[in-house]
Amino acid sequence: MERVEVEMLAPRGNVTVIRLPWRRFPGVFIQGDSFSILEAAARAAAQRAPEVRELAGDLTKILALYARTLAEHGMSLPYATAPSQDSTELLASGRIPSSDLRLFLELASSYIGYDFDNSDWTAITSAFPETPALDYPLIGATSLTARVQSADGGAHVTVAITGTPNDALRIRLATLFDVLTHESRRDRDQ
Repeated sequence: MERVEVEMLAPRGNVTVIRLPWRRFPGVFIQGDSFSILEAAARAAAQRAPEVRELAGDLTKILALYARTLAEHGMSLPYATAPSQDSTELLASGRIPSSDLRLFLELASSYIGYDFDNSDWTAITSAFPETPALDYPLIGATSLTARVQSADGGAHVTVAITGTPNDALRIRLATLFDVLTHESRRDRDQ
């Protein structure tokens, strides 16, 4: 943890404007519990208005970074995490080579209209190997959670995808696991 002096340009509160010494322009600081409320509202709005999905996805990434950072520093969250919904269930799971994880997540994301990008990949890879398991949200036409765990000393990962029951999505995800597992076996056999 690094301590720095910042310029506070707006009054203290749940949201304030600050400037960090290494930045030319100020930024907005939002208290974690206030930010979690904004993120939840954006996710709820994304269910009703497709044009809000990108905003909800961006806020979810920022909230995941916040939660991960606090966990890394042994700090508890200043808000309660949402309880799992009864309508959420395991859609597919499997073990794939670590080298195929990004491809898997990009394809799984494309199935729900989520644009998995470099910021997603950075958030996931920065968590390993320190975090034994990572729950990563993918928010598109529907919301999925990818639980990623390292296996075999990092050679493989296990991935479990949960979300709202959807038979078509379940089949696509299972097929994706089959293809990546088959390719891994074929490479090993050659």
